Amino acid sequence: GKWDRGEGKYSEGKYDDDGGKAAEDEDEDEWVLPGMGQAEEDTLLTRTAKFCSSGSFAEEMNDFVSQHCDNWVDADRRKDSHADLGRWQSIHEEYLEFFEEKLEDFVRRQGGDLAELMADCREALQNKHGWLFEDENYAAFVNWMKSVLDYEHFHQMMVTAANSIPGSHK
Repeated sequence: GKWDRGEGKYSEGKYDDDGGKAAEDEDEDEWVLPGMGQAEEDTLLTRTAKFCSSGSFAEEMNDFVSQHCDNWVDADRRKDSHADLGRWQSIHEEYLEFFEEKLEDFVRRQGGDLAELMADCREALQNKHGWLFEDENYAAFVNWMKSVLDYEHFHQMMVTAANSIPGSHK
């Protein structure tokens, strides 16, 4: 009899101590979202997003926009902008090629495949992949991806860039 009671009391006491701790730990765990942590660290998409957020890549992409955005000055006020559509679309093609060319070497060095990467990007944008959109460091990358994959987004980006040129509204 004595032994059982002691055992019961002992395990009860142990339960209280650990039980209390376990409950606290559970609360903290809730803040860790699925897919966070290591999982996102090492995909080709993540490495690419990091690479694209690096200085020289970002500068070159921004230079491209700066060099071409004067074609979009007043694009949002003109009635006959369809006349410019051909020119705009060919600049978008150039942008696409420029982007892919910049990425191709990097992706190859990573042992990846550009077509596969682009498919991943498309999927990430459609599914609004949490970490990609939540991390501000990747904002520029997300913006370029959208511009590469979606002409409308590209057009908006160029209009915005054109409007920010000093004296662009004459």
